[in-house]
Amino acid sequence: MSGVPSSTPRLKQWMIEQVDSERYPGLVWEDRNLGMFRIPWKHANHQDYRHDKDAAIFETLALSNTLRRSLSAQTNGEVRITDILKSKFPHASAIKVVDISGGCGAMYEVHIESVEFKGKRVVQQHQMINQALKDEIQAMHGLRIFTAVPKVCDGGEDCR
Repeated sequence: MSGVPSSTPRLKQWMIEQVDSERYPGLVWEDRNLGMFRIPWKHANHQDYRHDKDAAIFETLALSNTLRRSLSAQTNGEVRITDILKSKFPHASAIKVVDISGGCGAMYEVHIESVEFKGKRVVQQHQMINQALKDEIQAMHGLRIFTAVPKVCDGGEDCR
């Protein structure tokens, strides 16, 4: 999830930043001077396909194109939930909350990348989010949760 831009950079510049970040396995420069890079592609029907690894750049791109609202344009619910998650996950490298109910606060989508998830199964990561938002969840019709562990931790060591 990191890499989701807070503003709306041009696609070319955004892609250059993603290739340079080395966050995505296989996303590498073929010829930096010509601006040519390679994006790995594995079909979802492939036997060893892993969404978190094989679709990560595409998911991040989709998020960057759909979640362009600045903080000032967020709904009160989005701001409140973001603040709660920031306080409960102080080491999170990325947090994004989107009201996917059209602004009425009935359903949210939460994307969070944090070292606090390291070594935990996805269900445990989601339980951590549910626990952090237990009071808010009571007023919701639904909550979609996406969690990730950063590739590189603060000290530069491998987090995964």
